[in-house]
Amino acid sequence: MSTPRFIEHLGREAPNLADLTGHHRPCLHLPLHAKPVAPLNVAALLRLPRVKPAVTDALRWLNDAKLYRRLASRLRAPRQPRPMGLTSADVDIMTTLGRYEDIEEAQVRGLANVFSVVELAKQRRRHILEPILNDALVVEDFAGISLPTPQSVRAGLRRYSAQFDASSFYDQFELSPEVAAFFAFRVRPGVFRRYTRLPMGFRPACSIAQAIMELLADVDVAGVQAFVYIDNVLFTGDDRDSVLEAGRRFRERGLQCNVTLNDPTVPLADLVDATVFDFLGAEYDAVASTVRNTTKTEAKLRTALDVLSAPRPPTLRQLAAVFGLLFWGQQITPLRLAPYFSALRAFRLLPLEASQAHWNAPAPPLSPVAHLQLRQWLLLAATRPSRPLIDPPVPTPEFRMWVDASAFGWGAVVERTEDSSILRVGRPWSAEDRLVYNIASSVVAEPLGMRRAIAAIATTATRAIEVHTDHEPLVCAWRAGRGRVATYNDCLLAVQAAFPELRVDVQFVAGIANGGADAISRGLG
Repeated sequence: MSTPRFIEHLGREAPNLADLTGHHRPCLHLPLHAKPVAPLNVAALLRLPRVKPAVTDALRWLNDAKLYRRLASRLRAPRQPRPMGLTSADVDIMTTLGRYEDIEEAQVRGLANVFSVVELAKQRRRHILEPILNDALVVEDFAGISLPTPQSVRAGLRRYSAQFDASSFYDQFELSPEVAAFFAFRVRPGVFRRYTRLPMGFRPACSIAQAIMELLADVDVAGVQAFVYIDNVLFTGDDRDSVLEAGRRFRERGLQCNVTLNDPTVPLADLVDATVFDFLGAEYDAVASTVRNTTKTEAKLRTALDVLSAPRPPTLRQLAAVFGLLFWGQQITPLRLAPYFSALRAFRLLPLEASQAHWNAPAPPLSPVAHLQLRQWLLLAATRPSRPLIDPPVPTPEFRMWVDASAFGWGAVVERTEDSSILRVGRPWSAEDRLVYNIASSVVAEPLGMRRAIAAIATTATRAIEVHTDHEPLVCAWRAGRGRVATYNDCLLAVQAAFPELRVDVQFVAGIANGGADAISRGLG
């Protein structure tokens, strides 16, 4: 099985443009992206204060060949690498930059696949080296990392911020010759090269880079928080001078350790005074205190619309990428999902455990309703709606109700929170109800009863209601913002349409504690 990365990380990162367009040809005519960056000064790094064990453990991967010999001993029948996926000009470029070095075949300790991936938006290729040793790694072999999420950045962002990113960060980690021998590849029969820098395709590479950047960003300025995501750093705080100081110290530490940053000459004041900036796929407005999708994400959303409009049906890879992009957007600015019930059901039916051949085959056709809903979802997301960085306070519920339904009817016990007065409302199912709905099914009766109970109590002036039900799937649907069953979803849509400003908090209550509503629903209350 070959599962795309964005399926494994669905909703946590945006799919790349090639997965949306289906453009996966090598495009060897595009330039190979490679920058001349000097190696990190490890000795200076270790002289920084507050060096944690995670840093020393990470640095061992750069020079301790014993780690690699242990991994190699686990490979009983290692897979054979594919033929080199680079041009001779690519090899010359990497050799000139010092990334590749000649190595005798007898000195090779481990082989790797070497190739390039296309970055369509930037019209270039990125070098990738994926060692066979990856097959021997288990999670316990290297430190796990905790990366900031859009939610954590949104919660921590303050009035002033300064953002930095390293230039070709993985290429700044130089490997010892003994370690580099485990990252070799065959250029042609009898001719080998070894990779002298930390390969992006080596599984522990992210945790190594994260540990080093977290140390560099540990600038110890009161009132300033640092968000570190591999080679991206964001300092944020309420005091402008403090954020300036954090940026100054970070750049100074980078210089001490020979770390190459992008745009190192941009004045710190310009960074701190920028009120709108992008970070990790989101656009933040520090003055308006809002966040929304970036223009880059908008462009991908419009590409996804083109994919759905094309005369040729999308491949499974493309359709999965469309959904992956929308789920990523939900991380930044969540939209109400109830209107896209059929589209979401179509996603759940996709064979996401497909083989490589099936990923590039036509996707299962969407129903007209699912296709329309998917387009509507993409169109709304492409308008880049914003959301506040800090959610408004939850209003105190004006009513608390305990609701239930039975084969006889629906009923609710309602408490008016202002004066603790109690109301009892309920109705038997009408002949029309029994004709239109399968009232005998609780999956139908319970959400219908909730709709009727809310409509009986709420007005357009009502701002919040707390609902208690013993039908747990309905609680889950409400908290998710969409139902996996049509009747739950219809309940959400009906309430949202009738009372668009109403906040409904649905909570589960055991049936034994919901006896009052149960009795009313049976005509006994």
